[in-house]
Amino acid sequence: MKKLNAKRSLAMIALLMVSFTYGSMAQRRHGPPQDGERQGHPPMEQRDHERGPKIPNLTEEQEAQLKGLHLEMEKSSLPIQNQIAEKEARLKTITTASEINLKDAGRVIQEISDLKTQLMTLRVENLVKMKEILTDEQEMALNHQLLKRPEKPQGGKPGFGRGR
Repeated sequence: MKKLNAKRSLAMIALLMVSFTYGSMAQRRHGPPQDGERQGHPPMEQRDHERGPKIPNLTEEQEAQLKGLHLEMEKSSLPIQNQIAEKEARLKTITTASEINLKDAGRVIQEISDLKTQLMTLRVENLVKMKEILTDEQEMALNHQLLKRPEKPQGGKPGFGRGR
């Protein structure tokens, strides 16, 4: 009987602690996010300028030129990115078949590699064009940002490969 009362008391204390915790968390919240705003993030209009490298002291002309380069890069890289996605889907199909055709898998892997090389070449060419627009100081700032940028994980797609 005493054990039952002790368990009830302990359960009530735990329940009170949980309810206080949730209550204090609810009070800290400042209300629902406004239109176009996610919890803890500024609205898209404020974040839009944060994309890409932050280069100091850009003139309006430089900003316009860089924006044009960015648009040009997006237009030329999107078809390649789509082809890579299609080839990766094809590779998944090949490798999940009951019998894997190594010749087909190797061919698709080579096609993916060629497309990724093409995409990387486009990115480097775009970087050269960007640096032609910038002053030495701005170029140094860009270089520092490129060095600090985290590497993308190889493979990058969850669910493909070993689950580590």
